[in-house]
Formats: sequence, C-alpha cells, structure tokens
Amino acid sequence: MYPFMHIFVPILFAEILIQLKYIKKEQIYFFWIILGSILPDLIDKPLSLLFPTIFSGRGIAHAPLLWIFLIIVLYFLKLDRSVLFSIGFGIGCHILLDIPYIPIFWPFVEYDKLHSSLEDWWVVLITNPFVYVSEIISLLGITAILKLEKVVFQKKLIEISNLKEFLFHADVHSRK
Repeated sequence: MYPFMHIFVPILFAEILIQLKYIKKEQIYFFWIILGSILPDLIDKPLSLLFPTIFSGRGIAHAPLLWIFLIIVLYFLKLDRSVLFSIGFGIGCHILLDIPYIPIFWPFVEYDKLHSSLEDWWVVLITNPFVYVSEIISLLGITAILKLEKVVFQKKLIEISNLKEFLFHADVHSRK
C-alpha cells in the first residue's frame, strides 16, 4: 500500500467507530493514529533502501508480534492509554492493509525479504491502476473527512485551530 491509503483507512475506521459509539472521541488522538498508520513504513522503507541485503521494505517493523510486545511494555510503563490505543490502532490498520506480505510470526519464523527500489515504488505508483486510483480515492476521502470536521475549506484553506482540535481529540462535533 501507499501512504494516503494507509492514512485514510484508519481515520475512516476511527470515525465510523466514533459514530457507532464503540469508542469516544476523547479516547483517541487522530495525530497518533496517523503516525501509527505510517510508522511501519517510516522504519522499514528507509532501512531497506539503505541496507537492501539485510532489511526488507516490509520487515521487522511490519511484524505484529513486535508491536504487540512493545505496546504491552509501554502499557505497563503507564503511558497514556489514549496515545497507546491510537498508535496501536494505526499500526494495526497498516499491518492489516499489508497482509499477506508481512512477517506475521517474526522472529519465530523466517520470512522472504521483499526488496524494491525507490524507482520500483514510483513505477508501480504511476502504472498500476489499482495503486494510483486507491491513492486518489484515499486523498479525496481524507479531504472529505477534514471538510466534515471543519478543518479545510471553511473561511480559509486550513483552519489551524480546528486542525489542532481534530488531531488532538477535542470534540469538534459538539461545536456550532
């Protein structure tokens, strides 16, 4: 998957869960969901470009067992539960979107390392209709959510105060 899809899907799922009242808006931070949704790629992609014989573009940072372990450790270190939930939610969505090309049981099971260059990434982005159409739809979806949350296209292109409220969980829906 590519960045806009990885960002859009967790935001959309979180908004749906809020609307269905499975979670409260105060229990999450969209900033941490977004960061969690791109974190595996922020770790694995540079490592695979710098050290292609050692690391994979979907390597250890795409391993669910690693993230489960880290979140449990951070939970017991008494980190903010809303931050942990938000990061975990974003990472979980990212990993689900990348299945089946992830090392599910790493470090207990070896996996094939998937290597691709930056050039390969761009070629796929511009030539594969599934990829570029899903990225365009995701970008439009992110924009629609930001419009509904009154972050973009109000009086200005971007309402900074509304963006802060959206990212850091102030209840935008209760405003007039």
